[in-house]
Amino acid sequence: MDEIIKEILIENKMVFHEIQYDYKMYFTFFEDGKEDYYVLLFMSYEELKILNGDSEFKFEFLINAVVEEDIRKKHLKEFDAVNLDYNLSFILILNLEEETDLILKELHKIEENYRIAKKYILPYNKEDVNNLKQKIKSRNAIVELNKIAIKNSSLLNNKKETWYKLLMSLFIKLPFLNYIPLNDNQQLKNIKNEINSELNDSEKIFVETILSNFYQNQDIEDFLLTNNLFENESRE
Repeated sequence: MDEIIKEILIENKMVFHEIQYDYKMYFTFFEDGKEDYYVLLFMSYEELKILNGDSEFKFEFLINAVVEEDIRKKHLKEFDAVNLDYNLSFILILNLEEETDLILKELHKIEENYRIAKKYILPYNKEDVNNLKQKIKSRNAIVELNKIAIKNSSLLNNKKETWYKLLMSLFIKLPFLNYIPLNDNQQLKNIKNEINSELNDSEKIFVETILSNFYQNQDIEDFLLTNNLFENESRE
């Protein structure tokens, strides 16, 4: 997983520093000076449990403590990052070989806790990573991932093809990995139809507003507020 993500960072022209920590960790940001900063921490679910020790601390509070006390105060001081306090995202790339509803619920609570930093949890297993890597035919990872997503769009609801779920998770959980429209309108229509079939009328309006008005690198929270999408979501 590290190889795929590192290639995405390089292709996005992002500066990244490997931080000396107990687990592999990168601090990364865009070369053009855009004030978005990301901490990527790679570990396994077993290591996460060990890090928590015998504590009854919930994982969401453990991660807050790790980001604030271990990462920001000890490892990010050397970087003169503008508005780091307001623009830091934490991404946990978590090796999870056995997925259960209870574990996923715990991980979701980490993401819901917006204190300290925005949080994204990207769980994966090694088999899915290997299957995905075998499908990447060139070193242009971002284009390849987009092509694979469109070519295999019929697998969107196929629970057996878990490698495709991982691919979709990359686009969802990595804020710096953007969807690139390719020259295959029929496949794009197929994906749109698959998604629309799972949405109610209100959700379709929500999605159409995003597709019609959202532009690349726009702040997502400002966009939601401007288009009253927070209010629409709360009515559901």
